[in-house]
Amino acid sequence: MAGDYWKFRMAAQMHEAGYFQNHEWKAKYFLWTAALESLFTSQGKSMGAPVAKERIKFLLEPNTLIYPPGELVSSVLPQNMTVADVVDEVYCLRNNIAHGDKLPSYYFEMAGRDDFERPFALSRWDTLIEAISFLVRYSLLAILRKDLIEHFRDGDTSEAYFSANGLTQGEVRKHLRTLKCPS
Repeated sequence: MAGDYWKFRMAAQMHEAGYFQNHEWKAKYFLWTAALESLFTSQGKSMGAPVAKERIKFLLEPNTLIYPPGELVSSVLPQNMTVADVVDEVYCLRNNIAHGDKLPSYYFEMAGRDDFERPFALSRWDTLIEAISFLVRYSLLAILRKDLIEHFRDGDTSEAYFSANGLTQGEVRKHLRTLKCPS
């Protein structure tokens, strides 16, 4: 955190700020989406949810479990949600919040994950809060574990890294699929 790794530092700061935001869940969620944006997009170069989502899946791998073994207490039933299962929905909810839309009842009425041997004890928005926290935390850890920190100094270094891996805004948009968000 002492070096000039601004993209990494901003993401860590936004996650920490969200962690301590206990009054309003939407503020927490928005801080955590800002953390993802700081890691996976660059102003004026590669922006937008489609770019961020593909880069998240690339760094964390699509089949990585959101609740790895040991992440939840032992009395909670095993969860099989993966990065690919939640990343689109994470951004759908983000877009509702960021654009000032009324949140669809889906997020409050739809079941999230099981909790303490009770099926679907958490709402969908509760589960997405956990999912986005995982995405930020594990992205930061992946950068450190894979020794990628030099690629997260600024927009130019991260763009070079993602470009070398075929994840430019242009390449992502070529394979863009239409996503239907809950309404």
